Amino acid sequence: MPTASFVTETTNKRRKSTGSKDSNNNSSVKTKRPSFRRFISRKGTPQTIYSDNAPTFVAASNALQSQLNLHINWKFIPKGAPWYGGWWERLIGLTKMTLKKVFGKALVSKQSLTTILTEIETIINNRPLTYISSDIRDPEPLTPSHLLHGRIITTTEMHNNEHNANIRELDTITANKLFERKGLLLDHFAKRWSNEYLTGLREYHRASGKHTGQVNIGDVVQLGSESPRLLMFYGD
Repeated sequence: MPTASFVTETTNKRRKSTGSKDSNNNSSVKTKRPSFRRFISRKGTPQTIYSDNAPTFVAASNALQSQLNLHINWKFIPKGAPWYGGWWERLIGLTKMTLKKVFGKALVSKQSLTTILTEIETIINNRPLTYISSDIRDPEPLTPSHLLHGRIITTTEMHNNEHNANIRELDTITANKLFERKGLLLDHFAKRWSNEYLTGLREYHRASGKHTGQVNIGDVVQLGSESPRLLMFYGD
């Protein structure tokens, strides 16, 4: 008999990316604990978790803190104010829209659902965060995949069999150089994100007509710095 599946989706606020998507037959606390353990095994232990006030999340936060003792700071948005979670609701909306386009009203197996959810994660993380230039000489637009992995992640639809035809085994020196290069690339993409994405947001608000772009005395502003965006200071 067909059963419903509940999908738990995690998102990364700093990278504007979607993370693990775990499907279960119900949304009880019993299913949240193994789901959270799988998330930690894939992505590491987060310092802070943001969520709405769904009873399952409230119960899960208490259970995880008491049973796993991970010292995670779990923060809930104000009750009756879903717009506080707009940044993750947008990514959830993209996932739902893609699922509807792929499956429609079809009944699928859990294996098929898990596979498609994983591919949707890659597709969403490959979306551009900065403007797409018409000049081929300009660098490719930044994506969450650049900030996470230093490159676009390909799916099976994008994969080219000839691309891996000349794979060779890496020696230690080459592997260390590639690892160092990846670190430099991630730093480079993070700086581009600060310069291009944040500037793009300012231009968007100017074009929308809702904001003049002129900062006045008494306005609340965010002060740019080398610190992570969540740790930047506010001023007025």
